[in-house]
Amino acid sequence: MKKFITFIFSIIIFLLFPLNVFAQGKNITVEKGKIINQNPYLIAGDNIDISGVVNGDVIAAGGQITVSGKINGDLIVAGGNVRLTGEVTQNARLFGGQITVSGKVDKNLLIGCGNLEISENAVIAGYLVSGSGNTSIFAPIGGNVTIGSGNLSLNNKVNGNLTVASEQINLSPDVNVKGNFEYWSKNSANIDPKAKILGKTIKHDLPQNVNWDVSKMDPRKIAGGFIGLAVGFKILSLFTLLLIGFLMIKLYPNFMDQAEKYISGNVWKSILTGFLVMIIFPISFIVLLITVIGIPVAFILAAVYIIYLYLSKIFVIYWLGRKILNKNKSKYLPFAIASLIYTIFMIIPPISGIVRFITTLVGFGAILLSCKDGYSKAKTSKII
Repeated sequence: MKKFITFIFSIIIFLLFPLNVFAQGKNITVEKGKIINQNPYLIAGDNIDISGVVNGDVIAAGGQITVSGKINGDLIVAGGNVRLTGEVTQNARLFGGQITVSGKVDKNLLIGCGNLEISENAVIAGYLVSGSGNTSIFAPIGGNVTIGSGNLSLNNKVNGNLTVASEQINLSPDVNVKGNFEYWSKNSANIDPKAKILGKTIKHDLPQNVNWDVSKMDPRKIAGGFIGLAVGFKILSLFTLLLIGFLMIKLYPNFMDQAEKYISGNVWKSILTGFLVMIIFPISFIVLLITVIGIPVAFILAAVYIIYLYLSKIFVIYWLGRKILNKNKSKYLPFAIASLIYTIFMIIPPISGIVRFITTLVGFGAILLSCKDGYSKAKTSKII
């Protein structure tokens, strides 16, 4: 947490000074044998390959990220596809769609991703905390393991406690848990008879009904818990925002640029368009439901409407990032910085609602206007 707070403040400081400390570009490579003496070393790009040595913390954001060299510090990564095959002498925090770890982490490993694989060649000296859709672990873990996953497959030693919340849990014959195995699941864990659990095995059913005894609650603890939960969700939403934003930039760069131009040159038109559609849609939805025959169309439009509402902030954040770093060639770094600023504003209650409302109106309008413009151009080109 201390490192993450330092990361946030370092980003804010960098906004106030020249940004020559950033490495940015479409393809960024730290060749094998090259030494980077920079702390922190910030990178953003489509494809990032670190094969050399970095003497300091590394913070990287991109589409494809490979770390096969040595990081003499912490590693913080957000990307679509992340591979760690080298060594991190401190902590590693990896966030992305697909994450593969086959290298060495000398301290602790924190993961947030869609699919995680820790291969048998990996070395994790400290604890492992992971939240992922599918998790496969083939390497020994030096400390406690805490996992939230849809499916977990564990195939090696855990030199501490194993705590899991998962729908499916499979422990292979090679599993050796030195501490307790405690898990939450609607299904019983599939534990091979040859697997060893030296501590207690405790199963918890997923809660169905919760009874609250208000008289025994400490208001200060409740408030602290909600604040911690809120900050935790905001941190998670930041990395989700980065992942979706990077994918949008990668897959639809022209559309992102077109929407940015509409926000820059037609901000009031974007606000008005977004506002009108947000008023018209509920009415149209109800009318379609009443007609009965239009029910399928109503729900299709509702799905599209919800997706557009979520994506609206992506375009505004992209526009903000380009405004802040208007001379920066990379599209990923400006988006990452603007995403951080947006997330910080979302933590402040009096401001968050206003920022969210304005962002939604502007972004929603810009998306619709860009789609309309694209359709008009396509129609014109067909006529010609």
